[in-house]
Amino acid sequence: MILTKIREKTMVYHDDFTGWANKILDGTANHDEYKNVLKRFYGFYQPLENKISSLEDWSSNDFNLKNRDKSAFLLEDMKYLNISDQEISALEVCDQSQLPDINNMAQALGCMYVLEGATLGGQIVSKKLNEIFGFEQGKGSSFFNSYGTNVRPMWKEFGDFINNYSEKNKDNDNEIVNSSDQTYHKFNNWLSVLR
Repeated sequence: MILTKIREKTMVYHDDFTGWANKILDGTANHDEYKNVLKRFYGFYQPLENKISSLEDWSSNDFNLKNRDKSAFLLEDMKYLNISDQEISALEVCDQSQLPDINNMAQALGCMYVLEGATLGGQIVSKKLNEIFGFEQGKGSSFFNSYGTNVRPMWKEFGDFINNYSEKNKDNDNEIVNSSDQTYHKFNNWLSVLR
């Protein structure tokens, strides 16, 4: 199964991937540190989601990509924390060399495995953020709680989609797996300034 192949290939990244979250998870993060996390995530997610959505195959594959857009949640959270529009528009964002290759559906699905999988761990981060900062329900940590109580069904829907795609396009499995690996690697590099 494709999900198992991806998990095996990318296992090396999982512990390293949460290094930026240590201060949040141990309850010592302050507002400025959290704001920096949101800004850095936005710099990766915004151009990457644009790149993924530019593929023409989504509607023909009957997959609703729009309800998986998470950069909008990052914007909401930044505005809630009084980060100005001017500051947001001046944020550093990834250029093409800093993003994974997304030229076809296989590469997009490999990349989305990372983005969608992050919503599972995001539930833990969101809960901790609410404890630390006393956020109102649904405010300030909406990115990490992007699907709310639907996180498991959304993950299952994505898992079913990528499995079905893999079954019909077996020759693309290596490209999917390599894209997941590349996404983890590039995202870790982008987030390394937060450590």
